[in-house]
Parts: sequence; structure tokens; C-alpha cells
Amino acid sequence: MEKTGSMKFDRYKQAELRSVVILGDFMPSMFQPLWLASKKIIGEDEAKSACDVVISHDICRFKTGDWLEFLCIQNKMQILTRKAPYFPMLRDFVIQIIGLIPNNVINSIGFNYNFSFGLINSTEFYVIGKQLGCLDKWKNILSEPTLRQLSIQNGIDENRSLMTLNIQPTPSEMHINFG
Repeated sequence: MEKTGSMKFDRYKQAELRSVVILGDFMPSMFQPLWLASKKIIGEDEAKSACDVVISHDICRFKTGDWLEFLCIQNKMQILTRKAPYFPMLRDFVIQIIGLIPNNVINSIGFNYNFSFGLINSTEFYVIGKQLGCLDKWKNILSEPTLRQLSIQNGIDENRSLMTLNIQPTPSEMHINFG
């Protein structure tokens, strides 16, 4: 198999994050850390050391250990990790969570893979945009084409799944971290 695609860009990768977003009808206060520990989904020590904890009727949010960030509101649950060694644990955590909510309706599940790439200078930044956006093909229409955003979407398959790839190159001084 030819090594192409993301392999070309691995040397630029600075950060990676994986998250799962579940849309449905939830009771957020149910998912507090100690309850998850009682169900053996997280360890008791992790539950007791959870930080940034907010629990109410409308929201449950916490971070546990150095690997898990959890958010649940009435119509959405988001579970994420920012560390590659924990990606398999994230999958297991999500499977166990879904098993706990059989009476709740899950409308959809999204798997998100986010990457941040660092480039040394504006020339490298342009080269990456040129490769992704095939900028040479636009030169007869645009005088100085640059890639600002790219969205690639796979049609809905037999499982009614939709895959979308969104790329937004931004210089590091424009990077906004919401995490």
C-alpha cells in the first residue's frame, strides 16, 4: 500500500484529539463521576479526583485523570481525549456509556478526529494549501489562489452514515483554542 494522505503531514502534526458526540435525549445529572465509578466505567480514584466538575439538572461536565473530558446536556453528550494512548479507552468508555442508556433515544453519533499541524513559515503553509487545494488548476481564474477552507463529503451510505472532512488552514497567530 502506498504511503500517502496523512502520512505526508505527520511530521507537521502538533496535536491530535478524538471526540464522540452523541445526540439524543439525556438526563445529564445521572452521568456524574461517582455514578460512573459505581458502574465500573471509570475508577473510583478517577471519580474522586475529577476536576472542573459542574453537575445540575441541565448539565454534567468534568475532566478526569489526564485523559477524559465529559460534557452532557439534555440533547447532546460529548466525550473527548487529547492524548493518543487513550484513544482505545475513549472507544471503550463510549461503548459502556451507550450501554447504560438503553431507554434513552439516541438520534445520531458522530466520531470526530481533530489534528493541529504546525508549519515553520508562510512558504510551507502555502505548499500544504497548494497540495490540498490543487491551486495550480485555479491560476487561470484567480491571480493568487490560496486555500482557506476545504470540505470533502462522502455521500450517505447504506447505514445512513455521512462522513465529512473539513480543513481550515490558519496561521498559528490566528489559532483559537476552545479547549
